[in-house]
Amino acid sequence: MISNKIFFSVIFPLFILISFCTYTNEVEKELFVVNEDFSHFFITRTPDEMDITHLEAFIDQYAGGKVTHLFLNPNTRRANFRSKTKEAVWDPIPGYSEEEVQQQLMIRLENKIHFENAKLLHDKGIDPYTVWIRRCREKNISPWLSMRMNDTHGMISNNPVDLMRTELGYSHPELLRVPNVMNKTASCFDYAHQAVRDHQIAFIQELLERYDPDGIELDWLRNLTNLRVGRFREDAHFIDGFVSDVRQLTKEWAAKRRHNIGVAVRVPSSPDDAEMLGLNADFWAKNGWVDIIIASPHYNSTDYDVRIDQWRKRLGDTVKVRLLAGCEFRTQAFPDAKEIGYTPVKDQKVVKFLTSSNNPPGWTDYELPLLYGFVDNVRLRKTGGIYLFNWFDGGHNTPSDRNYRKLLAEGVEPEIVATRERRYPVTYRDIASIIASLAPQEFSFSSQLPKETDVATTLQMPMGSVPKNGSVFLILGFDERAGIESAKFSTSLNGTALGQHEEEKDLWRIAHPYRAVRFLCPLEALLSGVNEMVLQPTVGATQRLIWAELRFVP
Repeated sequence: MISNKIFFSVIFPLFILISFCTYTNEVEKELFVVNEDFSHFFITRTPDEMDITHLEAFIDQYAGGKVTHLFLNPNTRRANFRSKTKEAVWDPIPGYSEEEVQQQLMIRLENKIHFENAKLLHDKGIDPYTVWIRRCREKNISPWLSMRMNDTHGMISNNPVDLMRTELGYSHPELLRVPNVMNKTASCFDYAHQAVRDHQIAFIQELLERYDPDGIELDWLRNLTNLRVGRFREDAHFIDGFVSDVRQLTKEWAAKRRHNIGVAVRVPSSPDDAEMLGLNADFWAKNGWVDIIIASPHYNSTDYDVRIDQWRKRLGDTVKVRLLAGCEFRTQAFPDAKEIGYTPVKDQKVVKFLTSSNNPPGWTDYELPLLYGFVDNVRLRKTGGIYLFNWFDGGHNTPSDRNYRKLLAEGVEPEIVATRERRYPVTYRDIASIIASLAPQEFSFSSQLPKETDVATTLQMPMGSVPKNGSVFLILGFDERAGIESAKFSTSLNGTALGQHEEEKDLWRIAHPYRAVRFLCPLEALLSGVNEMVLQPTVGATQRLIWAELRFVP
């Protein structure tokens, strides 16, 4: 038998090194990660399904397909289990009477279902994360726990009741970014306070003690602002130290568990935006504190220009870290624009539409061509994998499962992406727009869209690989304006004039513009990476361009 001394001095460090390489070696197979949020399972299942059989079945749907990792999120400001360091979601909420809370729960039924189903599992003595981690390993899926570092779910606009309020935030408003102001950014904890960092590190310690994950993700994008405005850069060292402490904890627990425990961080898609928020992920990687960096949007829209290449430039060739590209299910052309991705069937107008005879096929499914275009684009920039956020299985507030099942089974393998319809829309960095609204004196941002057509309009349009066959269309969507029905448009792509346009009829796929047109693009005019589109001024009334995409049709 090998002695403990030999194991911990020789064999275990070697094992850690080998395990680390599986996370960071870019020649290894891409990771395909799905994040499961803190409420989805509980609000899409009935009380009768709160048992081990249905918990295992939830994991089983990801088995045998292309998903390599599940990142399981057990918390917001509260926990989905009986924690020693945070209140549970079903615990009393400080500062409100029981009557006030119950009135809100009858209005906000998703919260009510979530809290009741989580408590039902607890009352049965079932811990969902223990079951899920075990089942993941049985099905050859790597289980990680994803900690939301500053989530402010539980608040809604113009409502004084915060259903996720904690005693720490209520009793010590000085620990919040903006004391005594209730909104989703002001009410975040300020990590410049030692008490905040102690509170959060205690929860991570509890997760590592209570569970046996392959890694811990620090999700710094829920809810994005972790330091005070005007202090992001100056106080970033507090978050640096926190991440270092997390790495030390995972090392200690790796030794106890006798397997590697990785550290992942979810940060903005642009390293400049990350730095602006005090999230120095490149610095963390250079110090060996993190294994995976997930470059992601916030919430409103996938960033089709995610800057994997800029992250790589900052990291250099010697830093061994896996860079993943994060993809939301939502796609939005600019702030406050209509979004696409899927249509929630709880909307009664949509329910009525779904029963009509002209229901477009797949209306409630995920729009997979958007994902395929995103993957093709980031793969060109040498991503180490794809990370799906808010991509869930079916339920009363989620899309049908047809395309989701296909996605889990087929994944986004190169041969799949190459042979499917791919969409490359112009979107924006939603995080940059939020930073600009919080700190306009320090940071400015403007999205490419919308554009007025009284002058020539130039757009930089991201695209992945140039196809060798098939067709590529430039699709432009316009708002309702006088003269839009008869307007004629003239465009060029990378200096090549495009021919006459035809009408694009599937307006439901492009965020419902009043009118859309499409141009056939010569394949030889396309470029891998970024394409420049120029729309000439319209003759007559000025129009408003609200959507632009390149679309490959095999």
